[in-house]
Amino acid sequence: MANEDRADPLSVPQSRAAADQAFAELVEQQQRTIGQIETITRHARHVLAAQERLADAEAAHRLTHLRSSMSEEGAGSAAAAESDASCLE
Repeated sequence: MANEDRADPLSVPQSRAAADQAFAELVEQQQRTIGQIETITRHARHVLAAQERLADAEAAHRLTHLRSSMSEEGAGSAAAAESDASCLE
């Protein structure tokens, strides 16, 4: 039984080849994983840039709406002031 646990000298080169193959596969898998991480990072940067553009567009829209509201209120106030002034004449 003790002899069964010992490695057969003929299988050592095969074991070495299997270990080398497993290591090569591990390195290849690691390279694929790194590529996937780089792709995810690149996509995340695109998403963040799009979010910034969207926030800028939303802020510009709000500002335009606010200016429009203020000018409408200003025009209404000016018309009311003219109406009040004409009543005094």
